[in-house]
Amino acid sequence: MRSKISKKIVLFLSVLLLLGVCSLSVFMSPAPPEDCYLSYTAEVSPSVVYAGETFEVKVSFPVNQGFLWAQAEVSYDTEQIEYQDHDPSDSAFKGANEDQLLVTNPEAGNLKITVGTMAAIFGAGEQFTQTGTVTVLRFRAAEGFEGTITIGVLVKPANVLDLDKKLADQVGHVIEGGGCTFNIVDRATHKHTEEIIPGKEPTCTEPGMSPGKKCSFCQEMIEEPHELEATGHADWTRFDSTHDGKHTRYCSNENCPGEIVDCQFGEWVENVD
Repeated sequence: MRSKISKKIVLFLSVLLLLGVCSLSVFMSPAPPEDCYLSYTAEVSPSVVYAGETFEVKVSFPVNQGFLWAQAEVSYDTEQIEYQDHDPSDSAFKGANEDQLLVTNPEAGNLKITVGTMAAIFGAGEQFTQTGTVTVLRFRAAEGFEGTITIGVLVKPANVLDLDKKLADQVGHVIEGGGCTFNIVDRATHKHTEEIIPGKEPTCTEPGMSPGKKCSFCQEMIEEPHELEATGHADWTRFDSTHDGKHTRYCSNENCPGEIVDCQFGEWVENVD
């Protein structure tokens, strides 16, 4: 009984994993290169954004070999989304006096995120060697808009001052920007685009899963997959001896995995062609 429950759980989690892999890459930045000195990533939440509603973009440093000052530019289309504010409460980069993190919006559609200060050149700043969340940006999607948008995080090597008080472009440090691409859904006008979720055929001993359907744009499930019961064995048609008083027997079902049993008098234990 416990084994059957475990198999069902594994099968269910496999379907969830498949769905997650299909959509995860849309909402997060790609992994930075191996020789990266400092990198930014951006991740949108929730994964489905609706027109007229507020959403968040978490900007992080997954790679950081140490800096005194860094400034990145966040670009977006003001006709599609509007910047609201930012939440630094979970930031690892506020500094000891919580004044080392600054988000400014000098012109619409181009935010600047600054960590540290150029005064560090004169020994007046802090050193940043940690990784983690920089800040969380809040945006609002435009009313009546539906489409795919990108929020880019661009950082120039000339805008990063390393621990030796040298600009990254002067010493060849690899600085990697990021960004995220995602869909905004307008509930009033949205029409699903069906995508088939592959099923899994049951075997004699293992349950399967029926195909399902989801919307490839908004990720909503249109038709939930359901479990297919294991077929059970048909007539035994093949017997392979293990030469230790046991044999593996196979039924006529195409996907029969076989089962090892003790030999009994009168049973075939070898197949002779």
